[in-house]
Amino acid sequence: MFQRILVILEDIQSRHCVFNTALRFAKANQARLCVVDLLADHSLENDLRSLAESTIPFGTPIERLELVEKTDGAILKTAEHWNADLIVLGHAVPLSLCQTLPCTVLIVQQKIHFNEISEATQTISITMQLKPQSPDLAVRNRLERLLELTPSS
Repeated sequence: MFQRILVILEDIQSRHCVFNTALRFAKANQARLCVVDLLADHSLENDLRSLAESTIPFGTPIERLELVEKTDGAILKTAEHWNADLIVLGHAVPLSLCQTLPCTVLIVQQKIHFNEISEATQTISITMQLKPQSPDLAVRNRLERLLELTPSS
């Protein structure tokens, strides 16, 4: 179902979680990945390179794009120009842009919680925003099956 997955890396803490979720979807669908790193921090180049190299054993083609403008609108335009079937990112698309979604959006959020004795636990939540023109039931059923295959860590 998903052949072209656009991955938006924007947060240092959740970038691995977002990327790994996108990679699982790509492997399940034999899809291409396109990574956009919104941080554009040269110190993170090795991190991004190691993420990209991790896809090699799975035969997942990966591309990398840089955005001049780092806004939700620019992300949606990039997805449209790249013909993405799915966008995987760490935040919801604002309601004002939902009617212009070029494809389904998967939101992967990772939160780290500390208890009283400074032990860390993490929570990963995955939600989706459907493309308005999509047959909601068919897309929802396919995504739910894929989410069942996605480990929570």
